[in-house]
Amino acid sequence: MIKILKFPYDGTYVDGENAVSQIIKMLIETPIGDIFYKRNQGSKIESLLFEQNDNILDALVNQTLRDTLSMIKYIDIIDIESTRADEKVNIKVTWSFNDLVPKTTELEIPTI
Repeated sequence: MIKILKFPYDGTYVDGENAVSQIIKMLIETPIGDIFYKRNQGSKIESLLFEQNDNILDALVNQTLRDTLSMIKYIDIIDIESTRADEKVNIKVTWSFNDLVPKTTELEIPTI
């Protein structure tokens, strides 16, 4: 069973599927270079949110998300979907842990 502390630290734990979902969200929402002692971890997604909205950007966002999530070695990424709507980007990540039933994590990133 995977255990991590909640952020910000409040003394409680999350485990299992919730822990993995939290790690996925935190990694995507953390700009690359912001994790002390792990400067190569994080995501470049925030820098892409202000680019021109076209098909090339969609492919670049998906590839950036795949590169970011490849840092989590103990899960398999099955699918990543990202859509832009108004002033936000909706991200849906389908993943599995030890080849078990696929799970889905969804998050919303504001562009403003």
